[in-house]
Amino acid sequence: MKRRLISFKFIMTIAIIEILCYMAVDMYLASMTDIAAFFETPYSKVQLSLTFYLFAMGVGQLFFGPIIDYFGRKIPLILGTSLYALCSFAITTSSNIELFLLYRIIQGLGVALIYICLISMVRDVSKGKVAAKIFAILITIGAITPILAPAIGGYIDQVFGWKAVFYVLFILAILVLILSLFILPETLKDEKKVIINFKNIFIIYFNIIKNMNFLIPAFATCLMYMFIFGYISGASYSYKEIYNLDSKTFGLVFGATGSALLFGALLSTKLLQIVNMKQISIFGAAIIIFGSVVSFISSNISVVGLDGIVIGFFISFFGLGLAEASLFAIAMSSQKTSVGATAALLGSLQLLLPATATLVAGYLVEISIFYWLGLLFILSILAFIFTCKVFRIEKTQF
Repeated sequence: MKRRLISFKFIMTIAIIEILCYMAVDMYLASMTDIAAFFETPYSKVQLSLTFYLFAMGVGQLFFGPIIDYFGRKIPLILGTSLYALCSFAITTSSNIELFLLYRIIQGLGVALIYICLISMVRDVSKGKVAAKIFAILITIGAITPILAPAIGGYIDQVFGWKAVFYVLFILAILVLILSLFILPETLKDEKKVIINFKNIFIIYFNIIKNMNFLIPAFATCLMYMFIFGYISGASYSYKEIYNLDSKTFGLVFGATGSALLFGALLSTKLLQIVNMKQISIFGAAIIIFGSVVSFISSNISVVGLDGIVIGFFISFFGLGLAEASLFAIAMSSQKTSVGATAALLGSLQLLLPATATLVAGYLVEISIFYWLGLLFILSILAFIFTCKVFRIEKTQF
């Protein structure tokens, strides 16, 4: 049954939906100054839309996780995609920044529902190395799309204006809705459904999070996501304000960095056939540290400067691509029941903590680029430490 469900169409549809989810994260990044001018509000207030969106995604998953363990995956996925589409259109009708932020929050909740349905579907039909390979694709998309999307959004904004970015998201959401209806099956079997009892939700989450086989790899991946979103938050200011890149070049730099993560994740799927998850994860985490050191040192050498910083991030993101999928699969495989709640908790942690990183990184980079790069170096060290700790407590085949 599981092999029949894991088809090429299934994986591709899941991947396309995840692309849609993460395009909304920051596809409008290059448009933020235009949005601020449109609403006659400070840039910092527009930037809150990214933080609020991530918080909404994180908190929403905690609420929706137990629900999809009862109602299944497909119907909630359709509802979440519909909400995404409606909010994408509603954002273009906003008359003030407050409405803009409100629609972003609701959009984040819709994406939260979509995301946990996707992760739970994968876990329903796969486990072990098979799950790790699929998660490698999804994690790569989840990390690379927020880096590539601003480049795409920048071109759209330059030609058609900032509202066109959200019109594109609306159209894509409608297309994804049609794909979901006709291609994706319901993957949750009736015998595995869990009766909803909201009084027990926190007990369920507590039981999951107290399991060290879940908590340690989950926190390791959270630190890696903090690195990614810390980079996104600080790069916009540092590249454009400190190194004076224009919007087009800025987008190209984002794209180049994101491609490294893709290469790392693709290589990890091949390496999983010949080496174990421990070797890939620790090696990838070590590469993240090396890249962050290169970036930090380059920022102190005027001759190297921006080129060295970009090269350092390219190296770090390659390491991220190698390490994340295995850690993600280990965390998800720690639970045999309440898979939706597990996916919700893991996804929530991977958004709430990075949301705080966007605030800290954005604050530090305005003070000094050295503080920003120093923060990312600390995050890389912590990610390596927790990755090593994963395999000290892991007692399974991983």
